[in-house]
Amino acid sequence: MISAAERQKRWRAKPDAEIEALRAATTKAALALAQAENDLSRQRVLDLEAAVASQEIALRSAQTKADCEVAFLKEQNKELQSQNDLLRQRILDLETAIASWENALRSAQTKADCEVACLKRQNKELQSQLHQTWNWYNNEITRAGGLTFKVSSLIAKALHPDAMPNEEVRLQAFKAFSAWKSDRDAARRR
Repeated sequence: MISAAERQKRWRAKPDAEIEALRAATTKAALALAQAENDLSRQRVLDLEAAVASQEIALRSAQTKADCEVAFLKEQNKELQSQNDLLRQRILDLETAIASWENALRSAQTKADCEVACLKRQNKELQSQLHQTWNWYNNEITRAGGLTFKVSSLIAKALHPDAMPNEEVRLQAFKAFSAWKSDRDAARRR
C-alpha cells in the first residue's frame, strides 16, 4: 500500500506531467504555428519580391517607351520649330516686299496725280484756245459772208437724202439759212 504522502506526490506528479506534456505540446504547436507563419511570411515576401521585380520590369519598359516617345517628340518639335522659323522669315520677307510695293505704288500714284493735274490744266488751256479759235473762225466767216459750221450742219441734216427730217428740223434749217442770208447781205453792204 502506498502512503498518503506518496499518493499525494503521485497525484501531484500526474497533473505536473500532464501539464508538462501540455506545455510541451503547446510549445510544439506554438513552434509549428510560428514556423507556418514564418513560411507564410517568406512566401508572401517571395510573392511581393516577384511582384516588385515584375513591376520594375514593367516600369523600365514604360520608362524606355516614354524615353523613346520623348526623343521622337523632341525631334518633331525641332522640325516644327525649324518650319516655324522658315515661315516667320517668309512672312517678314513678304511684309518687306509689300511695304516696298506700297511705297512704289504711293510714288507712282503721286506721279500719276501730278501728271493728271498737268494734263487737266493743259486740257483746259487747249479748250480755251479751241473756243477762242472757234469764235474767231465764226466771226471771220460771218464777216466774210460765209456759212458758220452750226448753220451748215443744220442745212446738211435737213437736205441729206438718207435723212428723213421732220418739219421742225426743216424749219430750223430754213430759219438759220434766212438769218445767214440776211447777215451776208448786211456784210456785203458794209
